[in-house]
Amino acid sequence: MKTEPDHAAFALHDVSTTASGDMGDGLTKREYFACHILAGFAACPTEIPVEGESREDYQVVQAKGAVEWADALIAALNKPKE
Repeated sequence: MKTEPDHAAFALHDVSTTASGDMGDGLTKREYFACHILAGFAACPTEIPVEGESREDYQVVQAKGAVEWADALIAALNKPKE
């Protein structure tokens, strides 16, 4: 079964789609994965802000990294089984 990054993270029984055809409110699988990855980054940071880098810059880098990891996870999940 293919993992679609924009599909809902949690299956719903009776889902009404919007006019645009999306699944409505809630987290997508991509958002859900990124959320958990970012929690791991926050719980055990491997990098600390370098001198001259603000805390906000550091957080943006970590957030972007979590999304990249989520995309990589989705890509790996969608590879055919060997």
